[in-house]
Amino acid sequence: MFKIAAGVWVIILAVGLLLSLGFNAAVVGFASVSKAVAGIYDAVTGTESAVTKLRGQRDRLTREISVKEGRIAQLTDDIAIRDARIASFSDEIADLRRTVSVTYRGERRPLREAITDTNQRIARRTAVKWHRPLDAF
Repeated sequence: MFKIAAGVWVIILAVGLLLSLGFNAAVVGFASVSKAVAGIYDAVTGTESAVTKLRGQRDRLTREISVKEGRIAQLTDDIAIRDARIASFSDEIADLRRTVSVTYRGERRPLREAITDTNQRIARRTAVKWHRPLDAF
């Protein structure tokens, strides 16, 4: 009789072990099973399971990513607008450098050349005026 009870006990333990391994494999392998087990755990214990915490973190991070992607798109648009403005300013500057000419001493000359010549003439006159009082000594 003891041998029969021992044999039945071994069979019960073997079946329990196989069921436990199968249940663990199902929890790991199938999201729906792990979600159901996590829900049962949350309801029974009143605390969050690791699966529930991870899902919450995933949802929060997904929202943060969406917000940051929106911000990246906005900044990319701002950069494109600024690049376009810089290009237009560069074109305007190039046009101004090429086309600005003034009448200087009766002739049409580029503005840069007129300014350079005027500065040189003023420097020469200033040097001569300062030199005259020194000759009196």
